[in-house]
Amino acid sequence: MQQIQQTLIFRLTAVCVIATFVLGEPVVHASYSLFQAAPSAASPSAFDGLWMGSTTGARPVDVVLGVETTKGKLTAQGALPAFGSLGESINGLAEKDGHLTGSFSAMVGSIRFDVTRAGDALDGVLIATPPGSPQAIEMPVHLERTIEAVGAKDARTWAGQLEAGGQTLAMGLTIAPNGADRWAGAIDIPAQKIAALSLFVTRSAEGVFTIRLPVPGNATINLREDGADLRGEFSQATFKGPLVFRPHTAGTPLPALGAPVRPQEPKAPFPYAVLSQRVKHPLGHTLEGTLFLPDGASKDHPVPAVLLVSGSGPQDRDESLMGHKPFLVLADALARRGIAVLRCDDRGVGGSTGSYATAVTDDFMSDAVVEFGTLASVEGIDAARLGMIGHSEGGLVAPMAVVNMDERSAKSAANPARAAFIVMMAGTGVNGDAILREQNKRILLATGLTEAQIAPAVAAHAAYLDAVKAGASNEVLRAAAKKLVVAQLALGGTDLATIPEATLEAQVDAALAQVGSPWMKRFLVLDPAVSLRKVKCPVLVLNGTLDTQVDAVQNVPAIEAALKASGAPATVKIMPGLNHLFQRAQTGAIDEYSKINITIDPEVLDVIASWVLAQPPRAAVVPAVSQ
Repeated sequence: MQQIQQTLIFRLTAVCVIATFVLGEPVVHASYSLFQAAPSAASPSAFDGLWMGSTTGARPVDVVLGVETTKGKLTAQGALPAFGSLGESINGLAEKDGHLTGSFSAMVGSIRFDVTRAGDALDGVLIATPPGSPQAIEMPVHLERTIEAVGAKDARTWAGQLEAGGQTLAMGLTIAPNGADRWAGAIDIPAQKIAALSLFVTRSAEGVFTIRLPVPGNATINLREDGADLRGEFSQATFKGPLVFRPHTAGTPLPALGAPVRPQEPKAPFPYAVLSQRVKHPLGHTLEGTLFLPDGASKDHPVPAVLLVSGSGPQDRDESLMGHKPFLVLADALARRGIAVLRCDDRGVGGSTGSYATAVTDDFMSDAVVEFGTLASVEGIDAARLGMIGHSEGGLVAPMAVVNMDERSAKSAANPARAAFIVMMAGTGVNGDAILREQNKRILLATGLTEAQIAPAVAAHAAYLDAVKAGASNEVLRAAAKKLVVAQLALGGTDLATIPEATLEAQVDAALAQVGSPWMKRFLVLDPAVSLRKVKCPVLVLNGTLDTQVDAVQNVPAIEAALKASGAPATVKIMPGLNHLFQRAQTGAIDEYSKINITIDPEVLDVIASWVLAQPPRAAVVPAVSQ
């Protein structure tokens, strides 16, 4: 259960529609046509050049216009990022009687403009006509001529890397003086197909550069000179991340991405064998994994072993997220203590086949059962000292799988593999509906907002879940989803007047698709206590006090009550200051995950290893005999 909606670079909105548990989603690329508007020697127009500014009035929005005379023909491109236009060719471009007119397309419909030049400025009007609407919207506009920063006199170039949404983005930045107290800038972001994108650049009296990118989402970089470097912060909606630019030679490739090497990631030599493992599921798909088998493990000297079960969302065998590899670190720590560890890619992920998109929690339970049976058959593994360690949704899956195997074993003379213990890391004790409500609230509070500030968004989120649970009609459900999207946009500081209706409806569609997925429908009503009340083996319950995704106060008492009813020996540890990934955190906010260098707190690794090694072999079960 590591999924949440992550604020991504150049995403139009930052909406946490339904908080779920997988960290990271694909970056939404912002394609951007380039404005190459250097005046041509062949009869240049008075309007040739790069013009940047905004509409004027109560709600200004950025406008970029590039005009160029090529082989005697006037061409241009226009952009209105807030309205979904990112570098559109101008249609019907004409210069007459000192006016430049033309039109281009945007998500809000057709945009016409009529501007005149006075010195190094363009003034005029933008006229937006929404699709199907006879009513046009007029917006005064003021643009100022700027230079192309790339190749300009006295231009300086830097290179930097930004950690965002679990990935690293390489950036190239150019800044050039553009007259007295004026600046021009351009940025390259190859991963998002952005090259020489012109920027809005100002510099304060204190020497701080404020750089706005003409893309949706109010993306801003604030930088201060630190020797030859520029050091500061990138922000967009609720996302903020540190950014350092270092001098770079213009025209040369950006430095190779330097993904952070976390100090806990294992380094050779290893006191264990690293073995590939392929698990064949009876339904036809295969699950690819890696087995760490401690040195000395053999048929005569078998070792205890664990299967790692990941959280929700498409997870690889390392449970890679936000620049961390928790399952790799955990597997290494356990194998060094003499415990064999198997971890596999989820179905449909990495080397595994099958469909992830159509799978529900019960399907992942089925995969875990088959993986566990494969682990039990490995030579050198003590089949009586096998257990499961589940993280987040894996803490829900593991008890389900253990109970499934116990019930099958009680009915079969073949005595299928059975677990001797379970470790629940940030596991749940209440159903998904309750989890999502509390998670949504805690994630918002961890950003520093107050209860009063988040109240409208929390209420809209709850109302949406109520509509989903009640099986409301599509019309009612869509209305509730729209209220939630609007509330969350407002919470993120977005000016709703700048959001095109088509974009807003796309967010609503995303919210409806999220609750309509097979996994979500099952998760909302799935009660972990049903399985926990049937567990008989020892259970170690670990939760952190700063976990904003699976709240310890909400879940641990329910887990304890269910295990008490089952009679299973339970060891419960609520660990102060640890977040959902079991890192030592300050707030538990999602954006802290990538900023913390330690992947799993060493105390947690020691607690798990020591507890697993202390567990006795499971007792044999005599199958029931039919009368």
